[in-house]
Amino acid sequence: MTGLETAEVLGKSNHTTVVEMMDDVGTSLHASVRSVLLQRLGELDVKILTGYRLDSIESDHVILKATKDSSARESKADAVVIAIGVRPRKKLVEKFEAAFDKITSVGDAHRPGLIGDAIREANDKAFVF
Repeated sequence: MTGLETAEVLGKSNHTTVVEMMDDVGTSLHASVRSVLLQRLGELDVKILTGYRLDSIESDHVILKATKDSSARESKADAVVIAIGVRPRKKLVEKFEAAFDKITSVGDAHRPGLIGDAIREANDKAFVF
């Protein structure tokens, strides 16, 4: 989601390409949100290249590798934005658990996901807390 939203902002004044390792983009989004976002990206002529990963960044281009066969491809680039997702920082949560009697983690600290899910989770845990 973050990478697609960033591409939308950048696409308003730049030639923009989204590179995705998976076969499709935005698959974790709700269908209606995904549809609208992909439509806006299309209107901005943002290119979406699936099945590739970033291998290296050079002075004026990037090297991409196909996820299926590792074949290389060059793509001209003036700038690169990397959106690679999030992971819970379990060690940090463990430090809080050691320092305080009651800890409840939510959102990306608990499990990566969407903001709406994090708000619902926080509300549910706060109610029980």
